[in-house]
Amino acid sequence: MKKFLALLLIFVLLFCSCQSEQPNWDVRPMMYYNNSYWKNPYMPISELPAGYEYAGTVDTEMAYNTGLEGIEYYINPATNDFYTYQETGTPIGGNTVDTTKRAMHYVQWVPIDE
Repeated sequence: MKKFLALLLIFVLLFCSCQSEQPNWDVRPMMYYNNSYWKNPYMPISELPAGYEYAGTVDTEMAYNTGLEGIEYYINPATNDFYTYQETGTPIGGNTVDTTKRAMHYVQWVPIDE
């Protein structure tokens, strides 16, 4: 009986230790705009593309889980995206951003379903 309880205790401890580890999900920041969720899959850029105009500042609802409340955003009525002007890492080539060199850049946001 003691061996059974000891074995049971070991299994319970193993089970609990496995359950306490949380998966390390790479959760992408999203914005909520015009009843849709938006992501920023592209590299930040230094200049706003032609045709975009100031549309206001990001409010708490639009910022969703990004912490970007109060920053400026820009829209182009002819496209299905928008840009924010925010602090990011500095692009250093290809698809690489140096996160230690922070600067202000434009970040494109597109609907999640695209």
